[in-house]
Amino acid sequence: MASAAFWETGAYVFRALGSKNQQSSGIATVAQILVLVAPIWVSAFAYMVFARIVHFYSPTCKVWFFSPSILALIFITLDFTTFVT
Repeated sequence: MASAAFWETGAYVFRALGSKNQQSSGIATVAQILVLVAPIWVSAFAYMVFARIVHFYSPTCKVWFFSPSILALIFITLDFTTFVT
């Protein structure tokens, strides 16, 4: 979760720098990439926490017939797919 906060902070730092130099496409590109990639860290954190909760608090260590590691793999794959889309 802290990683996402650092990436978002970095994005806003680059946006602030870009407000001073509005013709720099490099600064704008870096800011946009950081803004787009930061939510991936938040989602990954949420998926890993969910998998740990299932592992430790579910008597069968499964949700339906999915193990926590398979759930995490499914969620992260879908997250990456939505990012690419």
